[in-house]
Amino acid sequence: GRLQTYANISCAVNPACGREKELEIKKADEKKKVLIIGGGVAGCEAARVSALRGHNVVLIEKSERLGGNLIPAGAPDFKEDDLALVKWYELELEKLGVEIDFKTCATAETVKKYEADTVIVATGSRPKKLSIEGPKNVFTAEEVLLGKEDAGQSTIVIGGGLVGCET
Repeated sequence: GRLQTYANISCAVNPACGREKELEIKKADEKKKVLIIGGGVAGCEAARVSALRGHNVVLIEKSERLGGNLIPAGAPDFKEDDLALVKWYELELEKLGVEIDFKTCATAETVKKYEADTVIVATGSRPKKLSIEGPKNVFTAEEVLLGKEDAGQSTIVIGGGLVGCET
């Protein structure tokens, strides 16, 4: 393996893998109240690191669960590790005492209500909806992957990126 050949060790999920001392998470000099908007991977990681640094962390998420785009991404059988990552974040954030408020949309009033010292916006992305004739037959990958829509037997996938290729 990599250890025997002295090659670099790396991990797609943990950038500190193999560099734990160099990238050690240190306690903050001043404890703050941190509000994280968005419960996808970026929001969960921001909440985890903020809590490890000693801050009081609240994460708000508009849906009823964490994971964001990782939920539809983990729908294919061969992507179950994506859902395992979501489960790991759920357990880790609970262990660290991160307050999570589900079904909470971020508005100016909502943000003010939390009286946070720092606000981190991690709201993710949305798929581009194309204007194609026959919109009743045009679906996003998320709609198909989560079973909200049936793509049928004859399908055209527009976009050759990771999501398009795996869908």
